[in-house]
Amino acid sequence: MNNTFLVKVYYRHKVVFFFMVLFCVGQLFFTYKGVETLPFFNYGMFSEPKQQLKEYTLFVAKVDGKKINLKNLNNHNYQFIISNLKNYTALGKNDFNDPIIVDINRRFKGGVSDEMLKKITLKLSNSKASKLKFQLWLAKVIKEEQGQPIKRLEIDVENYVYTNEGFSFLSKKLLFEHEY
Repeated sequence: MNNTFLVKVYYRHKVVFFFMVLFCVGQLFFTYKGVETLPFFNYGMFSEPKQQLKEYTLFVAKVDGKKINLKNLNNHNYQFIISNLKNYTALGKNDFNDPIIVDINRRFKGGVSDEMLKKITLKLSNSKASKLKFQLWLAKVIKEEQGQPIKRLEIDVENYVYTNEGFSFLSKKLLFEHEY
């Protein structure tokens, strides 16, 4: 028992031992509370089978009236843009009232002052003011990728369903359009 790693660390570096034990206790606490933290994740993240989607969403971008293939962007920007377009769409369905505000209030209300709660909420959530910021950011990213100025950006959302015959078109909706 005296040759185990933790015992050796305890006798040689008590401060390091203290932080290692504190880290382990903290990780056990977060696991017990169901909070997913790096570098460990809860098994529940991976324990359910992935369900087949009933509907598939495709984002179609038009720059100055011409369709562009977002997949031609570098992979990092493509993934980042698609992820943010999904979040933007979800926020739009909720009238740009970010559902994270409920969690922020649950976790911080009563634990911090009202002024600090407002600051935390502004930093961690989106609002209607974020709508224009996102559109400007998206145009900037696409402009940098294409190397050309953008006068007008339009994003459409197309929905498809997959059947035995393949994909079938369901609907098309304008997500936003902006003149620059």
